[in-house]
Amino acid sequence: MTFTPIEGSWQRIEGGLQDPELAQVLAALGTRPRKEKLRQAILQLCADQWRAVAWLGALLQFEPRNLSDRHLTPMLKAGLLERRFPDIPSHPEQAYRSMPSPASPAMKAAMGPQPD
Repeated sequence: MTFTPIEGSWQRIEGGLQDPELAQVLAALGTRPRKEKLRQAILQLCADQWRAVAWLGALLQFEPRNLSDRHLTPMLKAGLLERRFPDIPSHPEQAYRSMPSPASPAMKAAMGPQPD
């Protein structure tokens, strides 16, 4: 299967994002974003819900396989993302979500009160 980005495809999907901040992030990426900038965008896109690699690929105009090999897998290994089905990497409904940072309100709430 070959992935061919459709001119302006992220703009069509962008309307479904309903988040002006993410639209700005995508607009700022340009046509050949640097690795750090792209990975930060991936973290932001995956922060609120599970995202499929095909959805991310269409949005970011990357072939899903390349996006997975070059970015998602290293981000998983670094502990920045988690898989929806961690024991089945090739699950047909596999999706990714950002791991909460230790300083995030969600992580603090999950850890409970900390002694001073």
